[in-house]
Amino acid sequence: ESEPPRLSHPVRPLLARHIMISTHRSPARLAAPCLLATLAVLAIILSPSPAALETPPHFSHCVASATYEPPLAAGAPRPRLAFLKLHKVGSTTAHDLFICNYLQPNLLKRCDLNARDNSLGSLAALTQRAAGCDAIIEHDEHNQEVFRRFGFHGWDTLLGPRYVKLVLLREPTERLLSRYFYNIDHHDNVPLATVGWTRSADGWSGDWNAFDLWANATKHLVEAQHYLTILQNGGPAEPCKADACGRERVGVAISTLRTFDVVGILEEFDKFWADVCMQLGLSPALWSTELTTWKVSQGRPHMRDAPLAIAQRVKTLVRFDSEIYRAALELNRARR
Repeated sequence: ESEPPRLSHPVRPLLARHIMISTHRSPARLAAPCLLATLAVLAIILSPSPAALETPPHFSHCVASATYEPPLAAGAPRPRLAFLKLHKVGSTTAHDLFICNYLQPNLLKRCDLNARDNSLGSLAALTQRAAGCDAIIEHDEHNQEVFRRFGFHGWDTLLGPRYVKLVLLREPTERLLSRYFYNIDHHDNVPLATVGWTRSADGWSGDWNAFDLWANATKHLVEAQHYLTILQNGGPAEPCKADACGRERVGVAISTLRTFDVVGILEEFDKFWADVCMQLGLSPALWSTELTTWKVSQGRPHMRDAPLAIAQRVKTLVRFDSEIYRAALELNRARR
């Protein structure tokens, strides 16, 4: 079984969210004239685009000493974007890199999807709250809820008719295990707390014992049918308990995938970034991945390590998401 790309930085690890990504820059790129960068910054300041009327707050995850993508040249298009941020697929990494390399240098505004009471609210209220924004990328449940409830119509209402649509998927059995081990590592799953689970001093050895308890929790089908539920483009939120329901919704989800400009695969993360850069008018070689975040359950077991009974159950639970993932793979490769 292939692992997601694990590239190492020459000085220190940059981030770890089940993958490590790093950009190796040539001396020529590192020696790019400062004058050109300064002129580009001045051009942006003196000739702001309509979307750059409000300077977003500094994003603390961007490393001050890093070399990120510079601002685009004056007059260059700055496409708006919507990134469907699915859970446990490496999308937090993508979210951070969007900000450090694209939104922050070009003074673009993130869409505020949270109401004061931490609710999503109606589409009309959401549109008023997020007026004039440029990117739907936020790291919260409301990112998914906007799309699940309102679909592409909701995105169109917020961003207008022209914007770049992005989504990133991960092999579903590993995604489900990533969620499971994240839950037990962070003690944020109530059923596990009731049995007094504690992490073994020997690492993850034997920690499969809680899987059935976790999988039997109320939300286990929602988690196992993550792609199926979110990619309904405004469809029902309830998970499917029957195969007929699942097969019908799989077709809808695959049709939804075809509407995205970039359908990325975590296991081919470098290709995802290359496609993103082409859509936004950026140079993939200059994208920095230096972030201050470190959010992962390191060294967790994978499907190859699972006991046979648990491995079979995982495959059964994610069978609909696996069909969607295979379609995403085919779509991703057909577009190259």
